[in-house]
Amino acid sequence: MKITDRGVVNAFHDTPAYQHFVGLSECQAKAPFSYSSLCYFCKRIVDLSEFIRNIINDWLRAKIEAIVGFRVSVMITDATAVPFKIHFPQDTMLLNQAW
Repeated sequence: MKITDRGVVNAFHDTPAYQHFVGLSECQAKAPFSYSSLCYFCKRIVDLSEFIRNIINDWLRAKIEAIVGFRVSVMITDATAVPFKIHFPQDTMLLNQAW
């Protein structure tokens, strides 16, 4: 969305769905956190996401090496390669299947 940290806090203040997403049980009139704490959260998320990506890459490398029979030295993983037969909520085919 390309908004500042203050903009993120204002969005949380104005949007009950965002407050529910972070685990609040009810909508609050005050901001759930200060904009200065976002820097701390962002640093932790970057470290955690890199850790998870490394675990997935190691698991995937082991599976590929078991199939091909030799060591894979370079592997590039990308989340944009997803199955094309995934139906999204706005897909009318899902509505037709529900009938």
